[in-house]
Amino acid sequence: MRFPLFTILSIVPLLSLAQAYKYDSPLDAREYIDDLSTRDFDDGDLQLRADILADLSTRTIVEELKKRGNTFAKPKRFYVCDKCNIVVKTTGPSNGKCKGGSIHYWAEKAGEPSEHGLQFTPSYLL
Repeated sequence: MRFPLFTILSIVPLLSLAQAYKYDSPLDAREYIDDLSTRDFDDGDLQLRADILADLSTRTIVEELKKRGNTFAKPKRFYVCDKCNIVVKTTGPSNGKCKGGSIHYWAEKAGEPSEHGLQFTPSYLL
């Protein structure tokens, strides 16, 4: 007696699905969920962390971040013209022309101008 291979390979998975469906009960799933919701957690560590965080104020946290060097703040930048040493916060057409009527050659610098021995140029001098 011959059995085609395709028939055997298609019947076996169907039988295994029927077997799994037979023993799968929705009540088992409910019991599993109930066990998860009523499980006792070791919340000693969580309570300790909550107590530590409750003792800190927002001001204390901000001061600590400033001490460590807050990396969330944008670094301050300014621009210096390489030709005429004009210092501005932003570049654009409102900054006028450079000495001799040519365009400015802006170099971007980080920090404050005072850190580099410079100061912002007043807008009436642009």
